[in-house]
Amino acid sequence: MLQTGVRVTGLSAEHDRPLLHFAGGDAAPADLVVFADGRSSIGRRLLDPQRRLHYAGYVAHRGQTNTTQPDLRDFLRFEPSPHRGMQFNVAPIPGGADWTFYLSATPAQYTDFFGAPPTRRVFALPQHVTAAARTEVDASARRYLPDEQAALVHATTTRMAAPVMDIEPPTRMVWPIGGGHAVLLGDALAPVRPHTARGANNGIEQAWGLTAALTQHRKYHADLTAALDGWQRRHLPAAVAAVQLGPALGRQFGLGAA
Repeated sequence: MLQTGVRVTGLSAEHDRPLLHFAGGDAAPADLVVFADGRSSIGRRLLDPQRRLHYAGYVAHRGQTNTTQPDLRDFLRFEPSPHRGMQFNVAPIPGGADWTFYLSATPAQYTDFFGAPPTRRVFALPQHVTAAARTEVDASARRYLPDEQAALVHATTTRMAAPVMDIEPPTRMVWPIGGGHAVLLGDALAPVRPHTARGANNGIEQAWGLTAALTQHRKYHADLTAALDGWQRRHLPAAVAAVQLGPALGRQFGLGAA
């Protein structure tokens, strides 16, 4: 059963099964509820409401440009001394280049740059990027980057941004709901800082492990609770480690809160 265009607003137990509640008043029963709905997860708000995102004090400014550099053949990363407080990544894409520029910003500066606080606007689309944000990024490119890389930034017309967020490490991945279960995975469970390179990887590994656990249950009649507990034991430590690693890497670059 596939339902599109509906928003989950609640989760309860009815007749010993999980019951999803939708905006508009409709509801649907389930045996297992999997929330893989990103770092602003509704599922996490319902299942683990004490763990909330908080701003780490810096922004990942993003851009793609059709300006090409003949010498840019692979991913490059610029990491100056920690007191400089920046990191710049750039990679070639067909017909141009893709870059990410990490720069510190207070919550007030973020609001000025993108029109809303970082905890409310967790992804700034091109229409949210103000002239103040462009000016700050262009000035930082001139200040910190080699001329060739600064020129890439200056040539980028369409830009986006995301505040770097932290969260308390998870203590579980599985919740009993009546006689059924609900689980969190990927960024819904534990959004990590981009420097860890573990965001998508954690989600893919957790989803693969969940598929294996459900296969054991459906094909070989393994107890579902035991299979989900085993899945949690295998994957929770990596999620916790990635959440804890992010702030340490940010400090190495002098980014955000001390």
